[in-house]
Amino acid sequence: MTFTGAETTEKDLQEFVVRAICHAFIDALPSGALGEIAECIVDSYNRHVVRPWHVAALPAPPKQSLQGTLGHAKPRPTFHLRDE
Repeated sequence: MTFTGAETTEKDLQEFVVRAICHAFIDALPSGALGEIAECIVDSYNRHVVRPWHVAALPAPPKQSLQGTLGHAKPRPTFHLRDE
């Protein structure tokens, strides 16, 4: 099938191939696995398409910085555990 005036990019072709492979994998699954794969697809759809409203409502965390100076390392005492 060809559409005149439609340009196909490399990205479009890669997306088509990946989607076709996914369909082939799903088609090859036994009937018992379809419920599990449906849950995975719904979870992925919710994560990538629906996105919870509260994520966008949260402000960006404040940027924190700590200032300090480099110095010589201090030797620490050895730590021993008693045998019980």
